[in-house]
Amino acid sequence: MTSKNTASTSWIDGAIRIRVYSSDGTNVTERCWDGSGWYTGAFKQAGEVTSVTSWFASGPFIRVYVSKGGVTTEYCWDKNGPWYKGAYTG
Repeated sequence: MTSKNTASTSWIDGAIRIRVYSSDGTNVTERCWDGSGWYTGAFKQAGEVTSVTSWFASGPFIRVYVSKGGVTTEYCWDKNGPWYKGAYTG
């Protein structure tokens, strides 16, 4: 059996938006809900464990923290993207 680590976040901007980040132990991928069905998002990074937070301020701001080999990397989405590597290190 494959174990998954999953983290989720959501916000409302006229519609309910949900983002789910799951690791299969090797990669973290994103699934999205914007009110009319689930789809695979653009986020994909190598990683074993993930966590996420978000807020809405004239657009969504998402921070995904991905750990691999004892190192955690922050990935950021600000309003309309694209994804970029953030300043957090740990």
